[in-house]
Amino acid sequence: MKKYNALLKWLLSNLILLLFITTTAQTQYKKPVWQTKIKSQKAFIENKGQFADINNKKVLFANFESAEHFYFTSQGLIIKLDTILFKKPWAKKMLDVFDKEKEVEREYFKETSYYLYSEWQNTNSDVKIEASNKTEGYFTFGMHKEICNGYQKITYKNIYPNVDIEYTIPNDSAGIKYSLILHPGADVSNISLKYTGDVNEMLQDNNGNIIIKTPLHNMVEHAPKSYYSDASGDVASSYILKDNLITFFVSNTNQTQTLVIDPWFVGITGYTDPYGYDVEYDWSGNLYVYYNDIDASVPSNFGLYVRKFSPAGALLWTHVVTTQIMYEGNFMLDKLANKIYISEGFNGSGATAYRINASDGLTDGFVSQQNGSFREMWDMAFDCNLNRIIGVGGGTNSNLNGGLINPTSGAVTIANFTGLPGAGQDISCNTVDDQGNLFVVY
Repeated sequence: MKKYNALLKWLLSNLILLLFITTTAQTQYKKPVWQTKIKSQKAFIENKGQFADINNKKVLFANFESAEHFYFTSQGLIIKLDTILFKKPWAKKMLDVFDKEKEVEREYFKETSYYLYSEWQNTNSDVKIEASNKTEGYFTFGMHKEICNGYQKITYKNIYPNVDIEYTIPNDSAGIKYSLILHPGADVSNISLKYTGDVNEMLQDNNGNIIIKTPLHNMVEHAPKSYYSDASGDVASSYILKDNLITFFVSNTNQTQTLVIDPWFVGITGYTDPYGYDVEYDWSGNLYVYYNDIDASVPSNFGLYVRKFSPAGALLWTHVVTTQIMYEGNFMLDKLANKIYISEGFNGSGATAYRINASDGLTDGFVSQQNGSFREMWDMAFDCNLNRIIGVGGGTNSNLNGGLINPTSGAVTIANFTGLPGAGQDISCNTVDDQGNLFVVY
């Protein structure tokens, strides 16, 4: 099982990155020149092919920083809920007790997803969807070779006659916020929102909120607050719910003014705190951090990130790790080649490492070969003497706990570093000196 340096985990889990600089040939501690939170930005990320269609619906934007994943189509919103179904009772107990520190074989559980479709009904055919307020830096994804921008707002323009819908992400709470903008001449009776998919039941509580019951947990459409855009006063409004269809009641509207109906949609899980695993810097003083920003109890392709910050603390890019890993490995910076390697902590078919450019965060196509007897790669180091990558970890079916990775061919030579027999040997971290000697925590 993987162990982390206590001091490093304390620093990063408290969301603070500290960048120290050197001013002489001797490495000296200086006070931090900048600090920032590693919490992932709340962004709607444009789809350039990294997100697959869902039920034949084309995904235009996505946000996946909470345990609910939100996907935006031309019809509205798709909410994806992930969970684990355990085939063996002891597998769940083991995962609960060790909190992902124990490599439970995937044959004993399966990952299951539920989908809710929150779609606007009878909309205009010529609706235009615009993104605005670009977030800092950009995003890259696994082996996908496209740079994707993030935005703070999505607007569905003229989705109904004289009606726009704006989606934003609250800074002070979980969930998704949307606003119905009714320009002069708009008819609120045209607007309707229907929930389908894995919906067990929908009901309205005494406060006017709509509760959407799913196989996992409840989602909530909070009762809307309505007002005129010129701040001339609040307007009484409420939901009307019938057969999973939501419509809107607004009293005494002034057709010459722009009216805003302002609900708030939220799940139960909210946004999680990140766990920082490792940091590295290059010769130019750029800082890189490897961290997890997802609910640890819900395995997902999203949630592991590598971020690059400039020497002044500006966020340059965020790389989203999208390999099939449930267990976090680590990353390693090859400063000579300006490349970053990202490893799988555990893979039952053999742990691999893939490579991205440190300059732009995009993959260069390299993936190391799999070996079914080397299932864990908790850490990596670069041997600059022999120009090779050293991956260390262990396995659940052999005593092999280290491998040499050829950075050109991807070939992997596996070895046992301890001389001991038996499976379950774990090397959690390592370093290499100038002569190529390897030191490990075992």
